[in-house]
Amino acid sequence: CEDNCMLFWKEHKHDTHCLHCKKSRYVEVVNDDGDKVTTKVPIKQLRYMPITPRLKRLFLSEETAKQMRWHKEGERASEDYDIMTHPADGEAWQALDRFDPEFARDPRNVRLGLSTDGFTPFSTSNTPYSCWPVFIMPYNLPPHKCLKEGFIFLALIIPGPKHPGKNINLFMQPLFEELKDLWRGVKAYDNY
Repeated sequence: CEDNCMLFWKEHKHDTHCLHCKKSRYVEVVNDDGDKVTTKVPIKQLRYMPITPRLKRLFLSEETAKQMRWHKEGERASEDYDIMTHPADGEAWQALDRFDPEFARDPRNVRLGLSTDGFTPFSTSNTPYSCWPVFIMPYNLPPHKCLKEGFIFLALIIPGPKHPGKNINLFMQPLFEELKDLWRGVKAYDNY
């Protein structure tokens, strides 16, 4: 929706108008006869690239699969616990371990970081436009790979022209749904 009211997704994927603001999902133009015509061109289009296949790919290579357990099995450069060399050394990681010790027990369980920030791709122009990429990083990897280019996944591109603001959660719904599915998969696997 143009005003970031809703996603045309799941049970609403065939809707043509926003349930909240009643605006059309598609671009409306005036034809040669002066009549308003609705096109099939969406006003906005969220780009979502699922992360599950890319996470699975990390475990296809024996070497990378071993590195995905580094947070639990890898050697630290320093034994000084006051020096944080990896996210696993941080308080948030340790708090999660205490919160869900069953999840923490298996070193193959993946910990993810999420990052987003908007930018204006067309520099300064009369019509400002912002774009918001959302990146996912698997924190299991060793420090020299943890935040490197080949291991950062582009999950979403939130379209402009305005920044998503407080409605950013609306655009994150497909990613949240996939993360919940992954979590349910982990819990189902634990029951075997």
